[in-house]
Amino acid sequence: MKALMKILSGGPWESRADAATWLGDSRDLSAIAPLTTALQEDESEKVREKAAVALGKLTHLSAIKPLIGAMQNDESWGVRSQAAIALGLIQDVSAVPALRESLRKDKKEAVQNSAEQALNEMRR
Repeated sequence: MKALMKILSGGPWESRADAATWLGDSRDLSAIAPLTTALQEDESEKVREKAAVALGKLTHLSAIKPLIGAMQNDESWGVRSQAAIALGLIQDVSAVPALRESLRKDKKEAVQNSAEQALNEMRR
């Protein structure tokens, strides 16, 4: 696990993206902090997307605030979209207002669709 976290913090973007995926698949909650850092700070939008997906797979409430931040503020519509989907996986109602706002206000249809999908997941 530590080796994956080290890769996530340095190296080629492809390796960092793969590390984020593997950390999400691991279900190890010690990965939340490095994945959150990657989501918020990595220069590669692909790495940020994979970090969002991974945080959603971990389904821990501590990921909600950073995922909402990414969904509302990331310059990449791909990251915003993946953050919305991840919030749907976590299924905590505290994310509903932010998801509704993205559904109404985001200029990218893909992000709107992801927010709608997440809201629908929460209704189940």
